[in-house]
Amino acid sequence: MAKIDVILAATPDQYKLCMGIWHIVFVEEQGVPAQLEVDLYEEKAKHFLALVDGIAAGTGRLRLKNSYVKFERIATQKSYRG
Repeated sequence: MAKIDVILAATPDQYKLCMGIWHIVFVEEQGVPAQLEVDLYEEKAKHFLALVDGIAAGTGRLRLKNSYVKFERIATQKSYRG
């Protein structure tokens, strides 16, 4: 069985992995304009990276909005969907 870890993307390299997944999923697969990839919440949000056997497989972010937590930009590499 695969080992799955979800970590806080705390380093620049981990954040780059998140951005890479978003680019593939949102820009390449879904046709979202690349300039929309970074928004005004990017620095305030907490970014998470899902690793499957040490390989970056998915990502997402969360941020506080008023009195609740909002999960956003959830993306999974195509080979890990199903």
